[in-house]
Amino acid sequence: MGGEEGRNFCGAVKEFAEALGKSNVLLIGEVAGGDSAQEFHLTIFARNLDATLDIGEMRLTITGTGQGWRDPADFFAGFDFWDERMGSHRDWGSRHVSVLDDHDHVFGQKIRFSANAPVAHQSVVPTTLQLCGLGIPCLYYGTEQALPSGPEASERVWLGTVRDGDREVSAFGRVDVLLREAMFGPEHPRAAGFAGTQGSIDEALPGFGAFGTAGAHVFDESRPAFVRIKALIATRKLLGPLRRGRQYRRATSTGDTAFRFHGAGELLAWSRILNDVEVVIAVNTNSVAARGAHIELDARLRPVGSRLRVVCDTSQIGSAGADALGGGPVLPVQSLGEEGRVFVDVGLLGPAEVMILSPAG
Repeated sequence: MGGEEGRNFCGAVKEFAEALGKSNVLLIGEVAGGDSAQEFHLTIFARNLDATLDIGEMRLTITGTGQGWRDPADFFAGFDFWDERMGSHRDWGSRHVSVLDDHDHVFGQKIRFSANAPVAHQSVVPTTLQLCGLGIPCLYYGTEQALPSGPEASERVWLGTVRDGDREVSAFGRVDVLLREAMFGPEHPRAAGFAGTQGSIDEALPGFGAFGTAGAHVFDESRPAFVRIKALIATRKLLGPLRRGRQYRRATSTGDTAFRFHGAGELLAWSRILNDVEVVIAVNTNSVAARGAHIELDARLRPVGSRLRVVCDTSQIGSAGADALGGGPVLPVQSLGEEGRVFVDVGLLGPAEVMILSPAG
């Protein structure tokens, strides 16, 4: 679609909504082609297009950071205001929709994030980047259930093969169906073509359900990922800075005073600040081992002697003494003993666990 046609179409939708008495309708575009294409459409369509689905390079960055093999610096670099591609639009948090998984994965393998997860709630890490980072979070169905793109590894051979040039290769990771498991348990899929749109069923095929099932309802509110993501969403709703605040990465130390931005698979920390209220997010991006750190803070906002309350600790949800979000403890802001620098000690976070803190009192 050309620039003029796109602007006219988006403008017509906005005007129609206004005529119905609906102001500020959010119009989102799905733009394939990555950062450059997304930036082009946001610029050319101007105010007529509010945001784009961030399904290009940033989706892969969130995936890699969440799996613990990609440096989080790449994630934060995506919000560089001076980036001539999507950076400035992401920095303006209302202009991009943050995506982890979607229905076809234009970029990367066609498998869900949790396909080979070493722990059942690993999807909590990238979901925290979405919920607590700049942007409009969009959670694809099944992320909260950690759906693994069909059957377990030993059964994937039955998915068959596809052509890759002159070779036959495994279909796993190469077909869209792996992103579209049935969550609510059909015994059989709809028929192909027009008949399926009219409700006809193909009884010759089993339903393609999650975890290699057919006819099984798998929406489970007690799943480890669901419980944690539910708490994170509630925390985001509770704390305004997580929705509207500025974003700053925080340096961490693993025991000495050498605070720095650590690489892949370590504890990651950042702040969201709205006016003078700071919320601190700590995420263990390692999914197989615990990680702990001191987090350096801005002494102008959090002087020595002030306190931070744990509002959400995903590892403590359901524990005795913790509230519904796993929160409760109050942590002191401590001095580094030099140049007025301060830090908070969050202790050890278990694999793929999250802690969110806000000012106490």
